[in-house]
Amino acid sequence: MSGFKRFEVQDAIEFGLNVVAIQPPDAPMELDKELPAPNELVDRIVLGTVDAVGPLGASELELSALYQKLAGTSAAQGVFSTLPVDARSALFSAQQVLQSLCRLAALRRVFVVGSGDCRYVSATVYHKHWAVSLNGVERAPRLGLNTSGSVNVAVTGGVLASVLGRVFDNPGISQAALIRRYFAPFVSKFEVLQYLDMLVELGVVRAESVDEDVDAHVPHRATYYHLTPEFYGRLPQVASAMATAPNF
Repeated sequence: MSGFKRFEVQDAIEFGLNVVAIQPPDAPMELDKELPAPNELVDRIVLGTVDAVGPLGASELELSALYQKLAGTSAAQGVFSTLPVDARSALFSAQQVLQSLCRLAALRRVFVVGSGDCRYVSATVYHKHWAVSLNGVERAPRLGLNTSGSVNVAVTGGVLASVLGRVFDNPGISQAALIRRYFAPFVSKFEVLQYLDMLVELGVVRAESVDEDVDAHVPHRATYYHLTPEFYGRLPQVASAMATAPNF
C-alpha cells in the first residue's frame, strides 16, 4: 500500500479514530448522537481518509483494506460499532468505496491521478501537487495535451488506434492485462481507460465486467473487452474521432 507508507511511523489506530470522527465545519457531527444517512457518512469518512493520506493518494482496495484492519483493532472497534450496519458494510467493500469515490469525484472533492493505477487524492492535494497551470488554466498533465493546453491530435489519434488494435489482436483481453502488457508505464491507466470508454461509446468495443473471487476479504471486479459485431461498419466513426481528437 504505497499510499500509506507515511503511516508506518504513525499510530494507525489514532489515525482511524480521527478519520471516523471528522466533522465538516458546516455540519458538525457527534458519534453518540443521530448519524447522517449511510451514503453521506461513508462519503465523509472516505473523504477524510483520502485527505489524510496526502499526495500519494489511495485506491479503493487500499481504503477498504484499511477500514477492515482498523475495525479489527480493540481501540477502533468502539468507534466502528457506533456506525450503522450499512455504513460499516460499505466501508469494508472495495466496490462501494469506489462508488463513494465516484460520488466525491463528481462533486470535485477528490480527483483521480496516477500512472500505473488509478489513485484518488483530495482537491487540496490535487491543486497543490498534481495539476499544472498553463496560460492561467489549470489542467491535469496528460500525454494527449500540448503545453498550450490544446489536444495533441497525433498523440490522441495514435493511442486510440493502438488501444483498438490491441483489443483486435487479443479478443477478450482483460483491462489489467491490456494496460500492463502494452501501455504501462508510458501511458497512465486513467488515460487508457478514457480511450477504452470512447471505443465503447463508438460501438466498436464491448466491455464485460464480472466479479471474481480472488480474495474473500477484498472483492475483485475484472473487465474484459471484445470487438462488437458492428465493428467494421463503425470504423468510419473511429477514423473521425482520431482526426478530430476529442477533448479529454
